[in-house]
Amino acid sequence: GGGLGGVLGGMLQHSKQSEVQIAGMEALKELTRGNARNVQRGLRLCMVGAVTQAMTAGIRNPLLQMSALDLLASLSREGPEPRDALHREGGVRVVLSSTRCHLSSPPVALKALTLLCAIAWDHDQRVAIGQEGGVDVVLTMMLTHPRNLQIQISGCGCLHALSWNADNKQHIAYGIEPQKHPAGFSGGGRITGAKIVVDAMRTHWQSKELQEQGCAVLAIVSYFVDAYKLAIQEAHGIQAVVTAMQRHTGEEAIQAQACLALWSLSSMTPPTTSPDLAADKLKAEQAQNQRQETLMEAGGAEALVSVMEAHRTSPDVVERACRVMVNLSFNAGDRARLLFSSGAIRALCSVLHEHSNSAQVCQQAAAALKNLAASLNMSTDKKVWLSGLVECGEALEVALRCHPLHAQLQKQGCSALSNLALNAKAAEALTPRVVQTVTAAMLQHASDAAAPDLLNRACIALHNMATKGGPAERLLSSKIRRQAPQLDPTRGLVLALQSCPRDPTVSSNALRALEKMVALWGSKREVEERSWCARQIRGLKVARSVAAMEA
Repeated sequence: GGGLGGVLGGMLQHSKQSEVQIAGMEALKELTRGNARNVQRGLRLCMVGAVTQAMTAGIRNPLLQMSALDLLASLSREGPEPRDALHREGGVRVVLSSTRCHLSSPPVALKALTLLCAIAWDHDQRVAIGQEGGVDVVLTMMLTHPRNLQIQISGCGCLHALSWNADNKQHIAYGIEPQKHPAGFSGGGRITGAKIVVDAMRTHWQSKELQEQGCAVLAIVSYFVDAYKLAIQEAHGIQAVVTAMQRHTGEEAIQAQACLALWSLSSMTPPTTSPDLAADKLKAEQAQNQRQETLMEAGGAEALVSVMEAHRTSPDVVERACRVMVNLSFNAGDRARLLFSSGAIRALCSVLHEHSNSAQVCQQAAAALKNLAASLNMSTDKKVWLSGLVECGEALEVALRCHPLHAQLQKQGCSALSNLALNAKAAEALTPRVVQTVTAAMLQHASDAAAPDLLNRACIALHNMATKGGPAERLLSSKIRRQAPQLDPTRGLVLALQSCPRDPTVSSNALRALEKMVALWGSKREVEERSWCARQIRGLKVARSVAAMEA
């Protein structure tokens, strides 16, 4: 403890001697590393202020700057108090001034980036770095030292932390103005942060750490801002992410960040305020479609399926991959066929089985199956597609039964089963248990706030399953129905009518399904049940009102 005071006193007494300052900072680093008591004592003795003053006085001395940056980085790793002290002492401004003065020095640049990475995850520090021009400094360092792997890794890591602030994210997306280009740089015009990051990824394909950090930057920068997605697309960022996935298939951390980036880049943020909302929404949809086509052309379908198979036990990776497939398969046409031919159906069914204990993963997998089935129904002969569909019904049924209380999963699952049932080959593979599972969802959520939407999806699913020889007929004419009368689909449909009597969509779809169900009953034994169903409909007086509305 006394050593700290002696070192700081010596530095103050010999403030103009660089050798003393460097030796003092090296001593402070050794005294405080892993020693919480000395860190607290040093903070009380204004240690951070002494270091920043020495940096300012010796701004032209690279060795002094390196020692100071190294000490501040070491202190910042000891906890929030040293980082707060750095913020109070105006340390960010001093650090950035030092970095600007020594941009051409790789050792100083790397020490500065190490410190900035250590403090940028704190909200106040992140804001301060941005306000003091720190984004420009980081991008300029990366631009000045493109072949230096460690600078590129630390630069991407720093941008990742900084991008969690909206102003910083905008600055990263739009990059460096021409007048701020580093000395000797021959490129003209604005250089976007996306281009700098993508160039780093392309130059250092072999670096796993850089690929992970680069994908993370692109994911956060593109999140919820379509203009930034365009900047990344123009910098060939989508291709860079897919290439990272292809070259590092076995690296879970890279795949998690890459899938997150592709999900963000394949999504659309609908405009909410605009003089011409419809036209702007159409433009946004067209831009999204272009990004998705770019992703598919880069080999995205095959990469996603490979990643889901290689990391099938990782919930983070497969959930994010499923989210990308949800986007790519919506109203997709050719994209849906390419996903199917790449093995997407098989991969999604495997996810449902492997992660049946995770409602969130199952929800995304079910949503992807829903969109794929709908798109394939529109673009393919319904009798042709398809071998992979046989196990879909079973996989969805298992997921829905594992999470009966999860309304969002039940919605997506019911819609997926509904779309599968429209295909003759897929419908043949659905079992009576699937019908019971949909019915159970109706009974469980009839009184929820989300009831109308879920009930409507379930009604459509039961309607599509009520085909001659289909699962509903096999259930209604078998012992299963008598063994589990509480899961009789007709009772679920009547409950839908009772729960949403004023909702014309639910009422209409429930009645359509009931009429189809009743038409399947042919034996004398079932006449009583058919009469019971008809009485329920008459008692609710829904059939007449719906018929009047439709007329």
